[in-house]
Amino acid sequence: MNYLDIIKDVSLKDKILYISGYDNSNLRKVPATNTKPMKVMMKLHADLYPNSPYQYAHLIPVYLDKKGNGTTKIFEVYTDVHHLFDNEQDCIDHYNKSVDKVLQQIDEFKAKTLKNKI
Repeated sequence: MNYLDIIKDVSLKDKILYISGYDNSNLRKVPATNTKPMKVMMKLHADLYPNSPYQYAHLIPVYLDKKGNGTTKIFEVYTDVHHLFDNEQDCIDHYNKSVDKVLQQIDEFKAKTLKNKI
């Protein structure tokens, strides 16, 4: 599920989901984003910021504490990279596909570079 679709669905408030994201499309030494699959809880913006003059009606993922309860520590999301899932296995599969895609790009880059060798 795409992050932008989920944050509008307030029925997911206080639901635990799995999030992951991997991006190294520019083939850097260090990935731009490397979020291994993990659990987060979806919280309503207004619940996290009750005194804010801006009361957005959307959800924000927060970290879980050791007991599995939602905290107030917000998980920073990159909307084009991170995806949320109902179950852990789908989350792991998506993460691995993202890593495989980058490995394929590296192989293609290597092949192009080797053609320049004299």
